[in-house]
Amino acid sequence: MRSIDGVNFNPVPQDPGTFLGDLHTQSFRDFVTYNNNMYIVAADVAPLNSSPLGWELLQATNPEQGDNAFQVVSPPGMPVSEVAAYNGYLYVGFRNETDGFEVAYTNAQGTPPYSYTPVITNGGYKAYPNHEILSMTEFNGSLYLGGNGVYAHGPYGINGAELFRINADNS
Repeated sequence: MRSIDGVNFNPVPQDPGTFLGDLHTQSFRDFVTYNNNMYIVAADVAPLNSSPLGWELLQATNPEQGDNAFQVVSPPGMPVSEVAAYNGYLYVGFRNETDGFEVAYTNAQGTPPYSYTPVITNGGYKAYPNHEILSMTEFNGSLYLGGNGVYAHGPYGINGAELFRINADNS
């Protein structure tokens, strides 16, 4: 649905045979604006990657057009859990239940899937790493990341959620 006044809503076109019409994801989360484009995570609840387009980062220049106005910009096989615009780049959290989450950034230029530069890998090298990032927000010039310590399908069960910080120089 789309609204320009917050009172009246109209459906966004999602005709069968188009990208949105054939998208079988269960939720959208993390709307972000970056370089005059809208980015959103299209996520399946469970099981992970159950649909052809589960846990993907989507981009649209004119999202109100629906149908084929969206495209996948994340790398194949890299489930996306979170996205944020920070420090002149688009930062993306990638889910990994085996080795722990990863965070990388891109300038979102060129032909998708975009090129991503890793910042944090292997869940920050914790003994029992968080498998995904659930939140990202900028505060006082740094990007803060909230991890998910609950492993529904992983080998570690329930562990504490971690809080990570990325500084402007990516340290």
